[in-house]
Amino acid sequence: MTEAGTYRCLITTTNSDNSVQTTLTAISKVTTYTETPTQYYDVTLPEVEGATTNPGAGIYSVSEGDSFSFTLTLDADYDQSAPIVKVGDKVIELNSDGKYQISGIYANQTIAITGIVKNTPVGNAVVEDSEARVWTANGRLCISSPKRCVARVFTFGGVFVRELNVSAGEQSYTLGTGTYIIRLDKKSYKIRM
Repeated sequence: MTEAGTYRCLITTTNSDNSVQTTLTAISKVTTYTETPTQYYDVTLPEVEGATTNPGAGIYSVSEGDSFSFTLTLDADYDQSAPIVKVGDKVIELNSDGKYQISGIYANQTIAITGIVKNTPVGNAVVEDSEARVWTANGRLCISSPKRCVARVFTFGGVFVRELNVSAGEQSYTLGTGTYIIRLDKKSYKIRM
């Protein structure tokens, strides 16, 4: 490999009968470039009981600065769960495409998925008299709670819909038609609108 710098080159040509000889002097600047190799990082996607990821569980190589995204589908026996996806201490929320995405990867990443538990028999009835109640009436979601709390509404497929600040007492809310999972006080309620 030639080093960078300015070089002088002499080119001499002679006719076949040696009657004419020409000499050309050329000065040329040579520049060398060193290409930086692309850095790759590993993204580890775990296997989770009760759910399927796309792409599947495994270790994926991602170019430095790129993103990694995946979908999460809850199995039928786990479809009342409210999954929590984290990388380190950072919670990753679903984007508008229904995917979990990690942007700007500059180190190895390990994804953790929690909050997926087997369904327990729940319904629109009272679980215990001293606890909150969730039911539907006249096309509205009804919640009765003995104290202030937060209710999180998810689609039956596990997609977050909205968060409700519930006051003590009985309130009602409007939701679109469908089947929902309401997470309230660490319990799940399945309702159909």
